Amino acid sequence: MSDHSSSFTSPSPLLYLINSLPLSSLSIPGLLSSHKPLVRPSQLTQQPLNKFLNRLNSALLSKHADGGAERRAACEIARLVVEQDEEGYVVMQWGKGWVGTCLSAVSVS
Repeated sequence: MSDHSSSFTSPSPLLYLINSLPLSSLSIPGLLSSHKPLVRPSQLTQQPLNKFLNRLNSALLSKHADGGAERRAACEIARLVVEQDEEGYVVMQWGKGWVGTCLSAVSVS
């Protein structure tokens, strides 16, 4: 297991910041990449984590035609989250439903 202690200092407050941004914000991928708040998601404060993952889940599974840009942004965010999660926690808890949606978005793009 790699040491990410220098990558981030306090992931839960970062999730509060991310939760305040629209999923289509270009800041979210940058924050996730630079601070790596989801390396060990099971150890985070669950309220902001669940709020973030619920928003992501809603965008990914949305059937609204006008959600194209948000869904594409959510797919990119989901990719970053899955890559970052060393525990497999997010995939086991949330990601099972994302796979088909993300593959469909990639094939349409």
